[in-house]
Amino acid sequence: QEEIASSIAAALQVALTPAESRALVQDRPNDARAYDLYLRGRQEYGRYTDESLRQALALFSQATEVDPTYALAWAGIADAHGQMVAWNYARDTAEALRLGLEAARHAIALNPRLPEAHKAEALVLKYSGDNEGTNAALAKALEINPRFVPALTNLAVQAVMAADLSGAERLFRRALECDAQYPFTVTWLAFLLLPTGRIDEAMAVADRLRKLSNDPFYITSVHVIRAMGHLRRGDPAAAERTVREGLADGADAANLRTAEAVLMARAGRMDDAKRLLDELEGVAGIGAGSALMLAEAAVRLGDIERAAKLVERRSLSDLAATFVRLDPALHPILDRPPFAREA
Repeated sequence: QEEIASSIAAALQVALTPAESRALVQDRPNDARAYDLYLRGRQEYGRYTDESLRQALALFSQATEVDPTYALAWAGIADAHGQMVAWNYARDTAEALRLGLEAARHAIALNPRLPEAHKAEALVLKYSGDNEGTNAALAKALEINPRFVPALTNLAVQAVMAADLSGAERLFRRALECDAQYPFTVTWLAFLLLPTGRIDEAMAVADRLRKLSNDPFYITSVHVIRAMGHLRRGDPAAAERTVREGLADGADAANLRTAEAVLMARAGRMDDAKRLLDELEGVAGIGAGSALMLAEAAVRLGDIERAAKLVERRSLSDLAATFVRLDPALHPILDRPPFAREA
């Protein structure tokens, strides 16, 4: 946690001068076709679906075939492998992590001053269970470019994992000072505001996110955040309305229907809640907020062991200890491993 704190301090204090900005290395491919493939890959990558991440991986790989020295494309390959592991899309987790780390380190070898390469290495190391390596790689990315928003955001997530919520919020807001339009950071800020009791602000940030992106991933995030906010307020009618509006708006049905499972359980419709939980539990691509709602449904059904397993999903697992402790509805999970501490 001290390492994260020092990285946060450095990230918040350093500002680039114009000369330093000009000194940042720009990774340019030798062939314009490689750059086009890379941009197309990044567009697919940001959708975070199984199909889009595989398409991104294919496009990044094609870019390296056109120009084997294109470090950004190698970093993209690493990112794609890392995200497929994160969202449970990887068919062979160990192999995806191996290939991802190999690609990230090849990108670093090609261009040691490329922040994207170090950020990609951090992503793969995170899902390999190497938090020390993750923090070191993010710190290196920010040493190269203190305004690199993806690294600022991912370092903030690391701070959430360490239960340093104030440090995390400072980093999220710092990232948005650098790029107020970066939807992933906006999503995370809203998600952090909810369990810290600032529901109105979280809803306002979600409204802002909806204006930033029409991508289904962010549309889903908006409506999940809204549903979670209404559930925290104890307003089931508003939560039900949000589910309907979200489905009409193009949100992912599985992620949004996790709110329905909570609503059913709160209303005493235990059989319906269990059927829906059974249906959604094994779905890949369930996000952190949706996993928390599934866990609440399981707690209300009296299945604490199942709830504990739900919060161990890769999209949430490293963050579970923090978010479970912030939500009284999930406190029964704290009596189960790995949350229970020995006396």
